[in-house]
Amino acid sequence: MSISSLPVELLQQIFSHLSYHDLQQTSLVCHRWHKASEKFIVCKVMFNATQSSVESDESEGQCRIDSANTIRNSIRNYRAIYLNGFTTVENWQQLQPIVAECVRRFPTICELYLKEFRCQDLHCMYTSYRDWMTQCGSIQVSLRSCHRSNTEMESEEQVEWFLTLPNLKCLFWRECEYDPLRTVTIDAPNLESIYLKGSKGSFPGEVRLRCPRLKQVNCKPQESEFPQMFVTGLESVETLQLILDNRADLGFLKELHRLKELQITFLCKMKSLDELVEMCAGLPIRTLDVRSSIEGSSLDLQELFENLADLKSLKLHRIDFFAEHDIVAKELEELNLQSVEYCDDITLNVPKLQHLTLDLDVLDKINFVNTTSLSELCLFWPSEDLGKSLDNTVYSFLDAHGAVTSLILINDYCSRKGNILDKSSNVRALLNLRKLELRWFTVTVDFFRAIAESELLQNLTLIGCTIDCTGLADEEHVRLASVEQMVTEQQCSLINSKRTDFPLLTGRSIDDL
Repeated sequence: MSISSLPVELLQQIFSHLSYHDLQQTSLVCHRWHKASEKFIVCKVMFNATQSSVESDESEGQCRIDSANTIRNSIRNYRAIYLNGFTTVENWQQLQPIVAECVRRFPTICELYLKEFRCQDLHCMYTSYRDWMTQCGSIQVSLRSCHRSNTEMESEEQVEWFLTLPNLKCLFWRECEYDPLRTVTIDAPNLESIYLKGSKGSFPGEVRLRCPRLKQVNCKPQESEFPQMFVTGLESVETLQLILDNRADLGFLKELHRLKELQITFLCKMKSLDELVEMCAGLPIRTLDVRSSIEGSSLDLQELFENLADLKSLKLHRIDFFAEHDIVAKELEELNLQSVEYCDDITLNVPKLQHLTLDLDVLDKINFVNTTSLSELCLFWPSEDLGKSLDNTVYSFLDAHGAVTSLILINDYCSRKGNILDKSSNVRALLNLRKLELRWFTVTVDFFRAIAESELLQNLTLIGCTIDCTGLADEEHVRLASVEQMVTEQQCSLINSKRTDFPLLTGRSIDDL
C-alpha cells in the first residue's frame, strides 16, 4: 500500500512527529496530505501581526502581516496570535481595528503574545474582547514604558484593574514597566506556571497575582519585593527559580511545603548562606541549585544534607563550602560543584551518586566513598598543568572508582593551547570507559593510539579539539576498533599535517573480521 493512499487519520499520526518545516513540504504534495498536515501547521505556527513588517514569511514558524486586510484574507485558522511592535500607536482607537480583525478571523485561540503594548491598551483589549482573551491557556505580555511627570501623577487618581483568566495555565509577564497610577490584579485560578521579570524603574505594587494552584515560578523581581505580589501565597509551588538583586528576607521559603526544586541566584553579596539552609530545613526539596555572582559566599555542606535528607541533585556555582565531619548523602544522585574558590578536605558517602561534575581543583579535596553507582564524571580544567593533573588526580580517581564508564573533560583554561592530551603510562585507566568526550583540548595521535587498545569504548565525542598529527604519516590512520559512534563538533582541526581527511577511523576493519 502506498503512503499516499493511507487514511487521513493515519497520516495525521505520522505527520504529528514532523517539524514545522517538514510539515510545510508535506502539505504541498497533494490535497490529502495538505488536509492531514493542516492541523499540525496551525498548532505549530504563530500568526505574527506586526506594524513594521511588509512581507509574509513563515520560514521561522511565524506568519508576519502588515495590515488588517492580510488578517482578513488568511487561509489558515491559527491558534497562536502574536501582536508585536506597535510602538507608534498612541491610543486604543489606532490598535483596535487590527485586534478586532484578529478576533473575527481567529475566534478560537490557545496562545496570545502581546509585545510593546501600553498598559492602557491591555486594559481596553481585555474589556472589549474578554471572551477571546479568557479562552487562552498561555499568555505572554511585554508592556511598553509609561513615564509620567510628577504634575501628571498629582492630577490623576490611582486606578486598579482586574484581569480574570480562568483558563490560563502559563503566564509570561516580562520586562514590563508599569504605569505608576495603575495596579493590575490578575486572577488566574488554574494558573500552573509563571515567568515574571520586571524592568528597572518599575514601581512596587503594580502587579498582584491570585493563583492558588501555581506549581512553577520563575521570577526576577526588581524594586518590588518577592513574594508580596502573590496575593494567594505560594503554598502550592513545587518549582521555584528566583534571581535576587538585593539581600532579601528568605523567610517565605518556610511556607513552601510542596517545594521540590529550588534554583536561586544571588546577584548581591551573601557572605553566609546559613539563612538559606535554615529556611529550607524540612522541605521536600529534591533538586537544589544555588548560584552567586560575587565570590565569597560560603555554605556548610554538612548542615545542608542534614536539613535536606532527601536531596537528589545539588548544584553550587561560585559557592565555597566546608564541613566539620564526614557527610552522608544517602539519596544524592547528581553533584555539580563549579567555580569553587575554597573548600575543606571532606569525606562524602554517596551510595546513589550517578553523575559528578567538578572543577579539577576540587576533585582531590573530596574523598568520595561508597561510589558503586557512580557512572559519569565531568571535569572542568581550570589550570595549565594538564599532564601532571591527569596522572595524579584523574587517572587515580578512575582507578579508585571503577564504576565510572563515562568521562567528560572540558578545557576551561583561558589559554587553551597550553593543555595537551598526550600518551601517559597511566592512560590504562581510560580503558574501562564506554563513553569519552573531550572539549577544547589539543590531543596527540599517541593519545588516540593508547585508547585504541580499549575493547569497551563505544562513543567518542570531540568538540572544538585540535588533533596533533605529529608522528602520523599522511596516509596513515588510527583505528578505534571498539568505537561505534564518533561525533566531531565546532571545527575540530588538524595541526602538523598536510592531510585533508580525518586521521581517526572507527569500527573494525575488513581484515579484522
